Amino acid sequence: MSTSGQLQTAGHRFAYHDALKKKESGPSKAEREMIVVATSNANQCQYCVVAHGAILRIRAKNPLLADQVAVN
Repeated sequence: MSTSGQLQTAGHRFAYHDALKKKESGPSKAEREMIVVATSNANQCQYCVVAHGAILRIRAKNPLLADQVAVN
């Protein structure tokens, strides 16, 4: 994928991420981070897995959970 294609795809991801994060009803903040960690892993973005995994550890108050989501 070209750099412009990657940026366009990243733009869609950020828009989805922002929409998911701003929503007040529905999944909890921890559940939202789980979705982001799983999606980041599926997209093979190690940086995002690590960054959002750290947030998930804090929000879920369960350090092992972030690793389980990232691997499975």
